[in-house]
Amino acid sequence: MKKDDIRVGLEKPSILRLKKWLQWHRYKKQHLKLHKNDLFYSVTPLLLEGILKAFDIQSKRNMLNGGYYEFGIFKGFSLWYACTLSKFFEANELSIYGFDSFEGLPNSPVDNSKPAFGEGHYCSSLEFVENKLKELNVIDMVSIFEGFYSADHFNKIDSDFQDVSICVIDCDVYESCVEVLNFIKPHLRNGSILLFDDYNCFLEDDNHGERRALSEFENENEWFDKKHIFDFGWHGAAFEVILKGD
Repeated sequence: MKKDDIRVGLEKPSILRLKKWLQWHRYKKQHLKLHKNDLFYSVTPLLLEGILKAFDIQSKRNMLNGGYYEFGIFKGFSLWYACTLSKFFEANELSIYGFDSFEGLPNSPVDNSKPAFGEGHYCSSLEFVENKLKELNVIDMVSIFEGFYSADHFNKIDSDFQDVSICVIDCDVYESCVEVLNFIKPHLRNGSILLFDDYNCFLEDDNHGERRALSEFENENEWFDKKHIFDFGWHGAAFEVILKGD
């Protein structure tokens, strides 16, 4: 018997399950060690490139007004970056909003089976983010809203939200993205830029994540259309909103 035949013979379901469990356990330990810390950083640095491109596009269109929305602010690094860009581009009429549960990802029957998007991943704290933004002298530029995304949560927020100029959707899983899109729906305008940080995750599977949520949103809202304008990294995609009939 050849060595390859012996190896194949050992690949029984029980062995495969053990291998998968060990891989997951190793990943989870590394993940928790990486993200449960007091460091100030972005998990996906190329998102910052996408935010910069969006600011540049909207500045040239004279559309850096209304609202900058960010869903999934984690440590607050990209929110700070948006504040810095707002100063650089002199976007004095731009309101900046940040949304996060600060308890990590929610339970997702659609997506939690994927190792990178388990329940509780990417948790931080409102106190940590506010303290960092205070240290960097931008806390007065932002409004931060804490809580898991849901229609009930958004309805309880007492704020006069502006139309979307730029919206960063970094909420990873399908269910959260559905709630976010429904929330921003009345605030969309022609030319709004939507940055989906995880659009190409799940091997670009249309049945998962932000990709599925956006597809369903487009099918359910006949007035809504989109145009792909650029990618950032392997994972992110940016779209311009087109309101049909306007």
